[in-house]
Amino acid sequence: MNTYPILLISGAPSTGKTTFGNWLQETKSFIHVDIEKTQCIPTPGLLNGWSQAQGVVLTWGFFPGDAELGIIALLKSRGVSVWWFTAESDIAREDFVRRGSDVKLFDFQMPAIEREWEKIEKLFSPNTIPTLSREGHMTCELIYRTKMTNLGRADNLESKPTSKTTEAELSD
Repeated sequence: MNTYPILLISGAPSTGKTTFGNWLQETKSFIHVDIEKTQCIPTPGLLNGWSQAQGVVLTWGFFPGDAELGIIALLKSRGVSVWWFTAESDIAREDFVRRGSDVKLFDFQMPAIEREWEKIEKLFSPNTIPTLSREGHMTCELIYRTKMTNLGRADNLESKPTSKTTEAELSD
């Protein structure tokens, strides 16, 4: 049985998913798998290979449909802690544009998220986290301390020395 957390971080574009995954890898010795970059669809069978890891974080900014939500429900039923990073649409869009991303991608994904919001909110509850506001991004450390403490894990994980992630570095 895995004694360390396996997290799936999903959410709206530009809310810090990949940045948080990278931060966990750099500072907390997690394995980070960016689903969007690796094109690896998470399946419960993968969990067995990670049982010796300090922790595993999957980041996945998916287009929400029944198949994707079904995969997440299955992972959640197998003990994966699922988190949704959120922000008001206009704020996330501004950040997305500011970082130089193709706004067409944002404009394609956000209406689907809004359409499926009731299902998303139910599936990811109680881990829906507002990570971006007019004041900026929530820091990775604050997300970690807040959510991992709620899981009873924050003090059990040792940090590796690394450069500090700043709010300006948050990108996905």
